[in-house]
Amino acid sequence: MSSAARSCFVFGFYIVFMGLALTFVPGLLLPIFGLAAPQEVWVRVLGLLALGLSMYYFDAVRNETVTFFRASVIGRTFFGVSLIILALMTPGALPILFFAPVDLLGAAWTWWVLRDSKALVKGVAA
Repeated sequence: MSSAARSCFVFGFYIVFMGLALTFVPGLLLPIFGLAAPQEVWVRVLGLLALGLSMYYFDAVRNETVTFFRASVIGRTFFGVSLIILALMTPGALPILFFAPVDLLGAAWTWWVLRDSKALVKGVAA
């Protein structure tokens, strides 16, 4: 497994954990971060979406899909920065800042290993 694939593999497990927690036990996960567990169905829908997203990550890892690894850097950076902006602009939303570092650090890890490999030039993982 390439270093880039390993970084996405680890992130895929984070997404699985978040997806399972949001789908089945949001009342246990969200209060840890100072967020009230919503009674509406949307949080469980978000959990299912996360679980679906994890399938993309694991398929990309299995197939060493470097184009996905590169795209995930952009997507995770966008998501992390967007969480920060949302937290700062929305009253009472500061607790979502706890989630931004995971995405930003994961994106940085993948970017770093891709940067040091031939993947950026030739499209293959190292």
